[in-house]
Amino acid sequence: MSLKPYVLDGPKELTVKVRLTERERQVLELTVAGKQHKEIAVLLNMSVRTVKHFTQVLYLKLGVSGLGRAALAATALRNGLVK
Repeated sequence: MSLKPYVLDGPKELTVKVRLTERERQVLELTVAGKQHKEIAVLLNMSVRTVKHFTQVLYLKLGVSGLGRAALAATALRNGLVK
C-alpha cells in the first residue's frame, strides 16, 4: 500500500505534511460527500466500526477536534485533499 504525501495548512497557519493511505482517502472523500458511516461501510466493504476507526485517524492526522464532520470536510476541501 503506497502512502501519498499531502501538504496541509494547519489551524495556526503551519504547513504540515500528512500522509493518507488510499483507504483513508476513500473514507475522507465519502465523508466529505455526506455519506453516513453505514453507507461508507457498504460502499467500501468494511464494518461500521472500521469506518469509525478511519474517521478517528483522519481527525488526528488533519488536526480536527470537537467540530466533527463539518471541520473534517472544511479542512480536506481547504487543503485540496478532495474535490
